[in-house]
Amino acid sequence: MKMKKYARIEDGNVVEFFHTADSIEGLFHPSFVWVDVTQTEPSPGEGWTFDGEQFMPPPPPSAEEVLAQVTASRAALMAAATASIAPLQDAEDLEIASQQEIDLLLRWKRYRIDLMRLHEQPGFPLQFEWPSAPA
Repeated sequence: MKMKKYARIEDGNVVEFFHTADSIEGLFHPSFVWVDVTQTEPSPGEGWTFDGEQFMPPPPPSAEEVLAQVTASRAALMAAATASIAPLQDAEDLEIASQQEIDLLLRWKRYRIDLMRLHEQPGFPLQFEWPSAPA
């Protein structure tokens, strides 16, 4: 028997998928609404809506949502950069840093500054380039 793909619909939204070769009926509580999406093109994903006849993708995020996502990502990258900088800065402050460590420290600091200045790029936050972290 061929596997079928089903989408569970809750309040008009796709919330999960289930694959089975058996009938979906009887496998779950009868209050669950399952729709066979085996042949549906394009294949819906979680977060899509279903109006009883067709599936629709979620709307694109608003500029405010994109800004919040970018800001959160930048904060995480800044924290990682700061954690990488700290021991290198300690070594430099104690005048025991190798030239390789000093060079790496400068690259990490430049990267952190580039992160801080993301908002200066034209098109931010919808279109911009993330800086590359030091290797």
